[in-house]
Amino acid sequence: MELWKRKTEQGKQKKDQRPKNKIIIIGEYGSGKSYKALNLMSGKNGTCIICNGSVSISTYKANFPTLGDYAEKSNGQCFPVERGGKYYLRTTSSNPSLEFVDALIHGCDYGYIGDDENATVLYDDGAWSNSDNNIVTFWQLSHTKCGIIITANTLCEVLKLKENELTEAMIEDVKKYWCVKDLAITGKDDNF
Repeated sequence: MELWKRKTEQGKQKKDQRPKNKIIIIGEYGSGKSYKALNLMSGKNGTCIICNGSVSISTYKANFPTLGDYAEKSNGQCFPVERGGKYYLRTTSSNPSLEFVDALIHGCDYGYIGDDENATVLYDDGAWSNSDNNIVTFWQLSHTKCGIIITANTLCEVLKLKENELTEAMIEDVKKYWCVKDLAITGKDDNF
């Protein structure tokens, strides 16, 4: 953990060089990472997909009225994605919805958003960590044009690594493609 904190402090100096559309928000439960991510999604005009691990859309609508524009889709449901459409998927572990979203990003019969710079996908509230996504999926997402936001408790959770497996070189490589915000270090009010 100390290695991550040191690297995060060094990364603050390179803020302007970081990508603007690939974001990882790190924080403990209750730290405000979902709130921060949903705030980012509120300002998006293109195609938006929110994958949420356990919270229904109605829980957030009071604080985020723009979520009223989102169509709530059920677990495992495949659907054609319209350009500029807004979708909220409640995803749980072993749920094919996340595989569907990954297919949409890379292209499938229901749509292709990977090359759309105005499209954004949010993996929130355990959606990423409970998925079968792994470091290969993460690397593929690093090279898409669409925006990706991932919330997690730790960077190791995002990379599906044990803490002792995370190296300085890995952290530097992630930072080449992703803006990483650790709310314990940067605070809730730090802008992206």
